[in-house]
Amino acid sequence: MLRLSDKDEQDVTYFHKLHPHAEAKGFGRLFRSPTLFEDVAKSLLLRFCPWKTSLDRAKAICDVQLKKVRMSKRKRANIGDFPSPRELASFREEELKKFGYRAGDLIKLAKQVVDGKIKFDSADEGYYSKLKINGAGPFTTNTIMMCIGHYHNIPIDTETLRHMKEFHGLNMRKRKKGPISVETKAKIQEFYKIYHPFESLAYWFELANFYEIKLGKTLGELLPSEYHHATGSKKCLDEM
Repeated sequence: MLRLSDKDEQDVTYFHKLHPHAEAKGFGRLFRSPTLFEDVAKSLLLRFCPWKTSLDRAKAICDVQLKKVRMSKRKRANIGDFPSPRELASFREEELKKFGYRAGDLIKLAKQVVDGKIKFDSADEGYYSKLKINGAGPFTTNTIMMCIGHYHNIPIDTETLRHMKEFHGLNMRKRKKGPISVETKAKIQEFYKIYHPFESLAYWFELANFYEIKLGKTLGELLPSEYHHATGSKKCLDEM
């Protein structure tokens, strides 16, 4: 979770040589979930919805898990946390009906992990670049890459487009229908190429700084009830 391996240390040292401002602020590691499965599942929850909605859905999954554990009367110290692949695979789609089509994708992912068809214990970039996860596109794939320490491909979504416009003055409009164009993604990647192979870290450094300036506090100072404010959404920021 804290990215303290020898490889992480080498990456941070190299990144700081390319990005002195990040070094000055002590930025270089991206906090992640206890397991890669949890990061991937939460990335699926983030598709086509606001940040706050994805947080609410993650909490809803934990609530369902808590209810199931209590009903089974099993002794478990960490009840109510995010379910393991085996636990999530036991869910019925009806229990996640609020998630719509995402319910089936999440349960299918969990079953594939349980059956050994998908393995999240590899650090091989090639394995994940070819991995087929139902409902996952480039955003999810690049998020997985970030989580295992490969930072060159930025997970690009509408928040990225907002950031490029407000922070860099680059107006990159999204199509009214369909995904963000390949041309737009290429322009964003090109913008951060001076930090190669750490384009994602450079992007997230800017994004984290933006959030902290807007919020008036560091992200580490946020209470769990305030996590949904870590976004560029004007509605969420106005609620602060």
